[in-house]
Amino acid sequence: MLVLVAILVVTAYAWLSRSIFSVGPQRIFDPWFQAKITDAYFDFLTFYIWVAHKERALGSVNYTG
Repeated sequence: MLVLVAILVVTAYAWLSRSIFSVGPQRIFDPWFQAKITDAYFDFLTFYIWVAHKERALGSVNYTG
């Protein structure tokens, strides 16, 4: 819950500070931007692999609803 609140606060702060469209193409070449994007996508990948693993484990159970 703390992580969700922190992400929402930082996103709101960034959104109120300036538009995402005002960043421009120079941001793509910033090493910190590249590091954060890489980290985010590897986090997404890790989560998707974990969900797929859990779903496969649950797939053998027959649920009736």
